[in-house]
Amino acid sequence: MQPYFVVSLAILGIAHAEGNAPTCQQFMKEMSDEMRLDFLKKHNRYRSKLALGHVVIGEEPPNSLPYNLTYAHTASKMMDLEYDCDLEKSAYRSAEKCHHVASSSEKYDENVYVIKDTSLYNVALRIEKMMAINSWTSETFYINQTAESVPYLSNNTISNFANVAWETHSKLGCAVFKCYEGKITVVCHYAPRVKKNDEAIYTVGKPCKECGPDFFCHRDVGLCENFTQAAYQSQDIH
Repeated sequence: MQPYFVVSLAILGIAHAEGNAPTCQQFMKEMSDEMRLDFLKKHNRYRSKLALGHVVIGEEPPNSLPYNLTYAHTASKMMDLEYDCDLEKSAYRSAEKCHHVASSSEKYDENVYVIKDTSLYNVALRIEKMMAINSWTSETFYINQTAESVPYLSNNTISNFANVAWETHSKLGCAVFKCYEGKITVVCHYAPRVKKNDEAIYTVGKPCKECGPDFFCHRDVGLCENFTQAAYQSQDIH
């Protein structure tokens, strides 16, 4: 039996200055560009939160207080994410295979998340709440950062977090596919492919400090944008 129902979306960089939502080929009428833009904002919000040093890492906090929280290092050149329809297409091709684990490619890094509820209404709600990204970024509790680095170690179960947080990932596309076995597969592709064992996920330092001369960075956001995006409003990701 073949999979029979498709929802596709792209999660992109910060909103365009003129307020346009990301646009890709529509696979179903229920998915709007405005929804894509909303998902995009939430994805970049996490990178901003990480760059500014507001992400808690280490062991999961207990239910009782007091508890001394440990925060991830700030990032000095965290890129914002731009929209890419080709990545959305490749994510769709991967999602329609209904695999539960990420595949490998020379062109992109991949995250996979499986949703068991196949109700169309619930799918929309769950995607809007970014359950996939919440799951991927929850791996921060397994980060083993040093005084000067946040290294990627393949045996530390932080592969999904690393894809969301890798500083040089600049493009992103995602797809959602309803599989015949009653599950929904969410796939996101990140480019360029950079994930390597023992390398730093991002450069530790003062936010915006190392973006470079060809980039703009708002100190309240902490993400490096090229000058073609510099007119974007900072409130678009807050």
